[in-house]
Amino acid sequence: MEDILTSKYGRDRIKLILDWIGKNGGLEPVMLPGGGHKYLGLEEVLPEGSDVKEILEGLEKAGLLKKILIGSSLACPKCHKSDFVPVLVCQNCGSRKVYRERLLEHVSGGHIGPESMFYKEGRLVCPVCKKELNEDEVRVIGAWFVCKDCGAKRPNVDYRFECLNDGEVFDVFTADFLPIYKYELTPKGEMERSVTRSDLIEAIASEIKAFNKGSILKELQGKSGLTHPFDFVFNKGKERIIMDLIYSGDMASDNDVLAFFSKYFDVKNKGDVPVLLAWPKMSDKAKSLANYYKIKFREVSSIPELKRVVRELLS
Repeated sequence: MEDILTSKYGRDRIKLILDWIGKNGGLEPVMLPGGGHKYLGLEEVLPEGSDVKEILEGLEKAGLLKKILIGSSLACPKCHKSDFVPVLVCQNCGSRKVYRERLLEHVSGGHIGPESMFYKEGRLVCPVCKKELNEDEVRVIGAWFVCKDCGAKRPNVDYRFECLNDGEVFDVFTADFLPIYKYELTPKGEMERSVTRSDLIEAIASEIKAFNKGSILKELQGKSGLTHPFDFVFNKGKERIIMDLIYSGDMASDNDVLAFFSKYFDVKNKGDVPVLLAWPKMSDKAKSLANYYKIKFREVSSIPELKRVVRELLS
């Protein structure tokens, strides 16, 4: 998991995001009326004002999400916003003073001409036979675009886009070309979404049993007379391993280390080895404290990594 994400949003929050995406079969963008797109739905599990783009890119970089190209959109090359309107320009001179003129045909008379020739003082009149016509006596057979500046008449017109934010006019070649992605969970993301403390304890137990072939205790009585719970207590040769798993939404703290050491100090005997496994991280203070008390510790953020670390500790 990217440190910038876990430190900013917390591991539990990241798991909620992955779970939401998994339950909804992915995350698709919604096109906005003013241009551009937005990823909706995550606001259900995110604090107000969260940077969704930062989160999605971070999770994709961490290998928890994969992005799938589903299209592209344009944006202003100056302000990089997608709030623009299309404008028409003359193919001959580039003027924006163009208008469309339809070509009409007097059906019974056969005469063809521009729409402007058929209208006289608001009445529809054939320019050849001078007969006043009804709408059903003419038909549209085509159209051309007329430029008021240069007078050119063309069957087509060029397109430009005008940014409503800064007035910049651009075309498809000078515009920012923005890919649009859908996001889905990777296998790693699926595992991260669903991992619980029980899953981790089970994974550790399976490795210990495979290596040790002996019993695993869950609690020890201390010199104080108190009984202290531990996740694992087992023998490794002449050593007795006393192990706890710190499962946190963010990172293990120095208080977590102190809580473990206070239990261990009460029960320890010669030859005991204290071990802490932290899912997924430990703070710098926690690491310093663990080193001071001579506690072996490892950070793990996936089950395969957890199993590997346990095997290393047992070897």
